[in-house]
Amino acid sequence: MLPLSLVWWGVAFIGRWRRLASAAFVERLSRRIAFSNLVGGGLFYLGRTLMLSSKIFGVGQSSDFSFAPSQLLNSAVRWGGWMLRDFIWLLSMMLIVLVVCLVRKRWPHSGLWWLALVWMTFWLGLYLPWHLAVGYYLLPFTAGVAVLAGVMLVELVDLLKQPSRLWKGFSTAALALIALLLILTQANSFTDASIQLAQDTINARVLQYIALNAPQGSQVVVNIQLANEYIEQMQLVLANFYKRPDLTLVNYQGEDLSRFKIQARLTYFLLAKVVNQPKMTVRMGLDEPSLQVWNASVLPVLDTWHVDFQVSAQPQILTMDFPRLLCSVIYRENYCSTGNSLVNYRQFHYQWSVYNP
Repeated sequence: MLPLSLVWWGVAFIGRWRRLASAAFVERLSRRIAFSNLVGGGLFYLGRTLMLSSKIFGVGQSSDFSFAPSQLLNSAVRWGGWMLRDFIWLLSMMLIVLVVCLVRKRWPHSGLWWLALVWMTFWLGLYLPWHLAVGYYLLPFTAGVAVLAGVMLVELVDLLKQPSRLWKGFSTAALALIALLLILTQANSFTDASIQLAQDTINARVLQYIALNAPQGSQVVVNIQLANEYIEQMQLVLANFYKRPDLTLVNYQGEDLSRFKIQARLTYFLLAKVVNQPKMTVRMGLDEPSLQVWNASVLPVLDTWHVDFQVSAQPQILTMDFPRLLCSVIYRENYCSTGNSLVNYRQFHYQWSVYNP
C-alpha cells in the first residue's frame, strides 16, 4: 500500500501542476494514505519485533519470493489463467474501450481509471514473484476491478446517446458481449460456492461424528500423508468447539496399520475421497491426484477394518475453462489437461469415511 499510494501521490502532483480538475483532491488523499501506511506499517513492525521477536520477511506467508525470470514467467502464466477464468469480461471491456478512446482521441471522462489501474497493477505485481497463485488472493485486486469496470461502463453507455447509428450499434454489441461473458463467469463462481459449502459441510459432519462417538483418549489417524492445516484445524475444532481435547489427531505416513489394531476401539482411521475436482477452484486441503495415490496404498490394508461412518456430498458443478484458450499459445497442465473442454458439467464428489479396526 505504501508504494502504491506514493505512485498515486506522484501522478496527482504532476496533474496538479498541469491544473487538472481532480488532481488536488487525489494529491491530498494519496498523501494522507501514504502517511497513514508509513505510520501503521512502522507500528506493526515495531510491535511484532518486540512481542514476537520474529522476522516479517522470509518466514511464513512472506517466504518463497523469487525474482528469477523463470519464476516470474511461470507466475504470470498462472495468474493469466485466473484472469481469463474470472475476468475475461473485463479484458474484453478494456480492449473495447481502448479502441473507442483511440478512435475518439480522448481519455475516459472519469479520471478514476488510472487510479484503478495503478491499484490493480500493484496487487498483481506483488503476487508475481510469489510461489503461490490462488484465486482468493485476488480479493483486493477486485476493488480496482469494480472501479475500472464502472468507468468503462459509463463510456459504453455514453455511446448509446450519440446520434451516430454506427456508435450506437457498436456500443449495443459490445455491452451484449460483455454481459454474456460476465454471466458465463458466474458459472465458475457458482461452482466455487458449491464446492466450498460441500467440503465445509462434510468436514463438519465427520468431526461431529468423531466428537460424539470416539472413546475417551482416542487416537484419530487421518490419511493425509503430507501434513497440512487440516490436521491442526481438526484438532482445534475438536478441542475448542466440541470440547474433546482428549482426542489426538495425527497424519498417516505409511506406518504399519497392524499396530493400530492392537488398540482396538481406541483408534479411528479417516480416509477422504475427492472426484472431479476442478483444476482451478477454491482452495482445498486435499488434492485429488495425490489423494488417489494415498488411498490406493492404504485401501487394501483397510479391507479387514470396519466402516463405522461415511458421509459425502455430490453437488453438480459447471465450469467455464476460459484458461484453455491459452493452450494454443502455451501449454500448462492446469489449463490443458485431457478430459476437459471449454464447458464442463459434472458431479463433484467429496467424502469422508471413518474406519475402525
